[in-house]
Amino acid sequence: RFRTASDRFREYLEKYPKGNDIPQATYWLADAVFMTGSFKESELYFRSYLNNYKDGDKNQDALFGLGWSLFKQKNIKESSNTFLEFITKYPRSPQNVEATIRLADCKKILGEPDSALELYKKAIILASLGTQNEESRFRYAEILLQLNDTNTAIESIRELIKDYPNSPRK
Repeated sequence: RFRTASDRFREYLEKYPKGNDIPQATYWLADAVFMTGSFKESELYFRSYLNNYKDGDKNQDALFGLGWSLFKQKNIKESSNTFLEFITKYPRSPQNVEATIRLADCKKILGEPDSALELYKKAIILASLGTQNEESRFRYAEILLQLNDTNTAIESIRELIKDYPNSPRK
């Protein structure tokens, strides 16, 4: 389904290079290509969108998508910088919690557990309810274990189980 969509967006871009919907087609092509697992190609289209449509209505989503594309390619340093830029530019975005979790993941991979821990805490605070809060709280406990703070990790996991009794992580 996403391959078909990406083919259609490519066709549109080729057929109507000066069309009114070029910005939207570029963004949706990047998104569709990402969903097929072509992360390098999606990176190129997200960058194209961000570079060519500075006032585009999909800039927020494109920057988030760029961070994900970089993360999926294991370009962790650049992904980290991109998610930090996203959080800074769009502090009230609904995607801010997810971007904060991904930035924390990057910091963890980059060997910065204290920074990751603080970011997971921030994500917990940002997300009052929902699966993102569950995810950030789980990752928080995971980092505590890595930092050998076993007692705090166990207490955090107990609270997580209490607050999310139907969690698959139970």
